[in-house]
Amino acid sequence: MSSRPVTPSSDPLTLISGLWTQGLDYRNWRPQGTRDYLLIYTASGAGRIVTAQSSFKVNSGNWLLYRPETRQEYRTARDPGSWGLLWAHVHPPPTWMPLLDWPEISPGVQLLNLDDQAVREDVETALEAMVRYDAMPGRTGKPLAMNALEKALLLADAARPDRQTQPLDARLNVVIDLIHREIDRAWTVDELAGLAHLSPSRFAHLFREQLGLTPLQYVEAQRMQRARQLLEQTGLGVGQIALEVGFHCPFYFSRRFRLATGRSPRDYRQHVADGPR
Repeated sequence: MSSRPVTPSSDPLTLISGLWTQGLDYRNWRPQGTRDYLLIYTASGAGRIVTAQSSFKVNSGNWLLYRPETRQEYRTARDPGSWGLLWAHVHPPPTWMPLLDWPEISPGVQLLNLDDQAVREDVETALEAMVRYDAMPGRTGKPLAMNALEKALLLADAARPDRQTQPLDARLNVVIDLIHREIDRAWTVDELAGLAHLSPSRFAHLFREQLGLTPLQYVEAQRMQRARQLLEQTGLGVGQIALEVGFHCPFYFSRRFRLATGRSPRDYRQHVADGPR
């Protein structure tokens, strides 16, 4: 394994996507995974996914998700010898976390089966739109591509029988709304639990169960999302952006931002200014 060539990856600022049809020579191997989420939807043919425990085939209508830093090994399946895939490397906003809570088939690897043909067609249409928008020049392409991917995720989520009876708890909606409106506030779990009229332990359990993150992980992820927007869309200095998203120390903000994105705030802004390469 150690002698195998590692597939290169380019960590996107928000999203990189594509629509490919590959033959038997197509294979990927990333033993450390990537920092982003990788989604692979099989539109035609089949792929072979290999995990540390087993291997399995993905067919039309299967949507695969690799979580960050999860080993990635996949290739075109020998039968039928071709694989049509719609894929996206993405840094999802925190509000997408419930949409990415799919059945786990291996640690960090999740699979959603879209059995309904009408749902498949709607999801594929949205994903094809994602790829088209992603290829557009200028600043509007990426946001439109993200919207198209979110639409595909929402369509898939709405079709899941286990989702139809599990809406987001109304008490969490209240908390999430306040977090978004007061993103610079130094929230504590006790404060948030009080707003939801729950004990801290019950609140923390319910929050993670429904959103896939702890309350404070969600707060920080939302802060980083807002910081990305400010770096992309304004000329505010790093120190001012740090304050806007609740960090009184610019150096600590920069350290947390680098951990979240792999780039310093200044590097991130410069990368956006330079455009995709």
